[in-house]
Amino acid sequence: MMTNTKSSSIVVKCRPSFDLIQVCVIVQGLVSEWAWSRDDVILHTLPLHHVHGIVNKLMCPLWVGATCVMLPEFSAQKVWEQLIASKSPMVNVFMAVPTIYSKLIEYYDQHFTQPRVQDFIRAVCKERIRLMVSGSAALPQPILERWAEITGHVLLERYGMTEIGMALSNPLKGPRVPGAVGVPLPGVEVRIMMTNTTSTVIAEGNRKGTQVPNSPRILSV
Repeated sequence: MMTNTKSSSIVVKCRPSFDLIQVCVIVQGLVSEWAWSRDDVILHTLPLHHVHGIVNKLMCPLWVGATCVMLPEFSAQKVWEQLIASKSPMVNVFMAVPTIYSKLIEYYDQHFTQPRVQDFIRAVCKERIRLMVSGSAALPQPILERWAEITGHVLLERYGMTEIGMALSNPLKGPRVPGAVGVPLPGVEVRIMMTNTTSTVIAEGNRKGTQVPNSPRILSV
Protein backbone atom coordinates (compact mmCIF):
# COMPACT_ATOMS: atom_id res chain seq x y z
CA MET A 1 0.00 0.00 0.00
CA MET A 2 1.31 3.46 -0.91
CA THR A 3 0.69 6.36 1.48
CA ASN A 4 1.84 9.94 1.79
CA THR A 5 3.88 11.10 4.74
CA LYS A 6 3.22 14.41 6.42
CA SER A 7 5.96 16.93 5.83
CA SER A 8 6.73 20.51 6.71
CA SER A 9 8.10 20.95 3.21
CA ILE A 10 6.03 21.70 0.13
CA VAL A 11 6.98 18.37 -1.46
CA VAL A 12 4.63 15.50 -0.54
CA LYS A 13 6.54 12.28 0.04
CA CYS A 14 4.95 9.03 -1.08
CA ARG A 15 6.26 5.72 0.18
CA PRO A 16 5.27 2.04 0.39
CA SER A 17 4.04 1.49 3.93
CA PHE A 18 2.46 -1.87 4.70
CA ASP A 19 1.91 -5.29 3.21
CA LEU A 20 -1.42 -7.10 3.52
CA ILE A 21 -0.55 -8.87 6.77
CA GLN A 22 0.54 -5.64 8.46
CA VAL A 23 -2.64 -3.87 7.38
CA CYS A 24 -4.75 -6.70 8.76
CA VAL A 25 -2.95 -6.60 12.12
CA ILE A 26 -3.39 -2.82 12.43
CA VAL A 27 -7.06 -2.94 11.46
CA GLN A 28 -7.83 -5.84 13.79
CA GLY A 29 -6.20 -3.97 16.66
CA LEU A 30 -8.25 -0.84 16.04
CA VAL A 31 -11.47 -2.80 15.55
CA SER A 32 -10.93 -4.47 18.91
CA GLU A 33 -9.74 -1.38 20.79
CA TRP A 34 -12.47 0.94 19.50
CA ALA A 35 -15.24 -1.70 19.47
CA TRP A 36 -16.14 -1.41 15.79
CA SER A 37 -19.27 -3.29 14.70
CA ARG A 38 -21.41 -3.61 11.58
CA ASP A 39 -23.96 -1.28 13.19
CA ASP A 40 -21.53 1.65 13.10
CA VAL A 41 -21.87 4.55 10.67
CA ILE A 42 -18.79 6.73 10.21
CA LEU A 43 -18.70 10.08 8.44
CA HIS A 44 -15.57 10.27 6.26
CA THR A 45 -14.18 13.74 5.51
CA LEU A 46 -10.44 13.09 5.12
CA PRO A 47 -8.20 12.55 2.06
CA LEU A 48 -7.49 8.96 1.02
CA HIS A 49 -3.72 9.22 0.85
CA HIS A 50 -2.58 8.62 4.43
CA VAL A 51 -3.15 6.22 7.31
CA HIS A 52 -5.82 8.31 9.05
CA GLY A 53 -8.06 8.44 5.99
CA ILE A 54 -7.36 4.98 4.55
CA VAL A 55 -6.90 2.67 7.55
CA ASN A 56 -8.71 4.29 10.48
CA LYS A 57 -11.70 5.70 8.62
CA LEU A 58 -12.17 3.36 5.67
CA MET A 59 -10.60 -0.06 6.26
CA CYS A 60 -11.90 -0.42 9.82
CA PRO A 61 -15.57 0.01 8.88
CA LEU A 62 -15.10 -2.15 5.78
CA TRP A 63 -13.53 -4.88 7.93
CA VAL A 64 -16.65 -5.24 10.09
CA GLY A 65 -19.22 -4.43 7.39
CA ALA A 66 -20.10 -1.04 8.85
CA THR A 67 -21.37 1.94 6.83
CA CYS A 68 -19.05 4.70 5.63
CA VAL A 69 -20.67 7.97 4.54
CA MET A 70 -18.20 9.85 2.34
CA LEU A 71 -18.18 13.55 1.59
CA PRO A 72 -16.44 14.66 -1.63
CA GLU A 73 -14.71 17.44 0.30
CA PHE A 74 -14.75 18.98 3.73
CA SER A 75 -17.56 21.41 4.44
CA ALA A 76 -18.33 22.46 8.00
CA GLN A 77 -21.98 22.92 7.10
CA LYS A 78 -22.27 19.47 5.50
CA VAL A 79 -20.51 17.80 8.42
CA TRP A 80 -22.88 19.37 10.95
CA GLU A 81 -25.85 18.41 8.80
CA GLN A 82 -24.70 14.79 8.78
CA LEU A 83 -23.89 14.67 12.49
CA ILE A 84 -27.35 15.81 13.57
CA ALA A 85 -29.40 14.37 10.69
CA SER A 86 -32.53 12.43 11.64
CA LYS A 87 -32.60 10.20 8.55
CA SER A 88 -30.67 6.99 7.96
CA PRO A 89 -27.82 6.29 7.92
CA MET A 90 -27.29 8.22 11.15
CA VAL A 91 -23.65 8.84 12.03
CA ASN A 92 -22.36 7.42 15.32
CA VAL A 93 -18.58 7.57 14.71
CA PHE A 94 -16.56 10.61 13.68
CA MET A 95 -12.81 11.13 13.29
CA ALA A 96 -10.95 14.24 12.16
CA VAL A 97 -7.82 16.33 12.54
CA PRO A 98 -7.65 19.27 14.98
CA THR A 99 -8.01 21.81 12.16
CA ILE A 100 -11.36 20.31 11.17
CA TYR A 101 -12.61 20.43 14.75
CA SER A 102 -11.53 24.06 14.89
CA LYS A 103 -13.52 24.82 11.71
CA LEU A 104 -16.56 23.00 13.07
CA ILE A 105 -16.40 25.01 16.30
CA GLU A 106 -16.09 28.22 14.30
CA TYR A 107 -19.16 27.32 12.21
CA TYR A 108 -21.08 26.35 15.35
CA ASP A 109 -20.33 29.68 17.05
CA GLN A 110 -21.43 31.62 13.97
CA HIS A 111 -24.61 29.74 13.07
CA PHE A 112 -25.94 27.90 16.12
CA THR A 113 -26.46 30.80 18.51
CA GLN A 114 -29.88 29.98 19.91
CA PRO A 115 -29.81 28.09 23.24
CA ARG A 116 -32.49 25.61 22.18
CA VAL A 117 -30.48 24.74 19.04
CA GLN A 118 -27.32 24.32 21.09
CA ASP A 119 -29.17 22.05 23.53
CA PHE A 120 -30.51 19.99 20.64
CA ILE A 121 -27.04 19.53 19.10
CA ARG A 122 -25.50 18.52 22.39
CA ALA A 123 -28.29 16.05 23.12
CA VAL A 124 -28.09 14.43 19.68
CA CYS A 125 -24.29 14.14 19.72
CA LYS A 126 -24.16 12.82 23.25
CA GLU A 127 -26.93 10.26 22.82
CA ARG A 128 -26.32 9.07 19.25
CA ILE A 129 -22.57 9.30 18.64
CA ARG A 130 -20.49 6.74 20.51
CA LEU A 131 -16.97 7.76 19.46
CA MET A 132 -15.20 10.93 18.33
CA VAL A 133 -11.47 10.80 17.60
CA SER A 134 -8.79 13.40 16.93
CA GLY A 135 -5.42 12.60 15.39
CA SER A 136 -2.67 13.37 12.86
CA ALA A 137 -1.60 16.45 14.86
CA ALA A 138 -1.48 17.61 18.47
CA LEU A 139 -4.91 18.63 19.74
CA PRO A 140 -4.87 22.02 21.51
CA GLN A 141 -6.57 21.74 24.88
CA PRO A 142 -8.91 24.72 24.22
CA ILE A 143 -10.34 22.84 21.21
CA LEU A 144 -10.77 19.66 23.26
CA GLU A 145 -12.56 21.58 26.02
CA ARG A 146 -14.77 23.59 23.67
CA TRP A 147 -15.75 20.46 21.73
CA ALA A 148 -16.71 18.79 25.00
CA GLU A 149 -18.92 21.78 25.85
CA ILE A 150 -20.64 21.64 22.46
CA THR A 151 -21.14 17.89 22.05
CA GLY A 152 -20.59 16.29 25.45
CA HIS A 153 -17.68 14.28 23.97
CA VAL A 154 -14.10 14.28 25.21
CA LEU A 155 -12.19 13.59 22.01
CA LEU A 156 -10.17 10.38 21.96
CA GLU A 157 -6.58 11.21 21.03
CA ARG A 158 -4.30 8.60 19.50
CA TYR A 159 -0.90 8.44 17.82
CA GLY A 160 0.37 6.80 14.67
CA MET A 161 2.83 7.22 11.82
CA THR A 162 2.88 6.39 8.14
CA GLU A 163 5.82 4.08 8.82
CA ILE A 164 4.15 2.04 11.58
CA GLY A 165 0.40 2.64 11.40
CA MET A 166 -1.42 3.20 14.69
CA ALA A 167 0.63 2.76 17.86
CA LEU A 168 -1.02 4.46 20.86
CA SER A 169 -4.56 5.28 21.90
CA ASN A 170 -6.48 6.72 24.80
CA PRO A 171 -9.12 4.31 26.11
CA LEU A 172 -12.52 3.93 24.50
CA LYS A 173 -13.99 3.73 27.99
CA GLY A 174 -12.29 5.43 30.89
CA PRO A 175 -10.52 8.73 31.55
CA ARG A 176 -8.73 10.47 28.69
CA VAL A 177 -5.80 12.70 29.58
CA PRO A 178 -5.67 16.02 27.66
CA GLY A 179 -2.46 16.36 25.69
CA ALA A 180 -1.68 12.64 25.97
CA VAL A 181 -2.04 9.98 23.28
CA GLY A 182 -2.66 6.99 25.52
CA VAL A 183 -0.99 3.61 25.81
CA PRO A 184 0.25 1.05 23.26
CA LEU A 185 -2.40 -0.69 21.19
CA PRO A 186 -2.61 -4.52 21.24
CA GLY A 187 0.58 -6.08 19.89
CA VAL A 188 2.54 -2.80 20.04
CA GLU A 189 5.71 -2.28 22.08
CA VAL A 190 7.17 1.20 22.56
CA ARG A 191 10.52 2.58 23.63
CA ILE A 192 11.52 6.13 24.55
CA MET A 193 15.18 6.84 23.82
CA MET A 194 17.64 9.70 23.98
CA THR A 195 19.08 10.79 20.65
CA ASN A 196 22.66 10.62 21.88
CA THR A 197 25.69 8.50 21.02
CA THR A 198 24.65 5.75 23.43
CA SER A 199 20.93 5.77 22.51
CA THR A 200 19.99 5.73 26.17
CA VAL A 201 16.64 4.03 26.83
CA ILE A 202 14.39 6.12 29.09
CA ALA A 203 11.44 3.73 29.25
CA GLU A 204 9.93 0.84 27.32
CA GLY A 205 6.88 -1.35 27.52
CA ASN A 206 3.49 -2.38 26.15
CA ARG A 207 -0.14 -1.99 27.12
CA LYS A 208 0.42 -4.08 30.28
CA GLY A 209 3.04 -1.81 31.79
CA THR A 210 6.14 0.34 31.37
CA GLN A 211 9.60 -0.64 32.58
CA VAL A 212 12.16 2.01 33.48
CA PRO A 213 15.68 0.60 32.86
CA ASN A 214 17.89 0.10 35.92
CA SER A 215 14.81 0.14 38.09
CA PRO A 216 12.80 -2.85 39.35
CA ARG A 217 9.61 -0.85 39.29
CA ILE A 218 7.02 -1.48 36.57
CA LEU A 219 4.56 1.34 35.96
CA SER A 220 1.15 -0.16 35.34
CA VAL A 221 -0.97 1.44 32.62
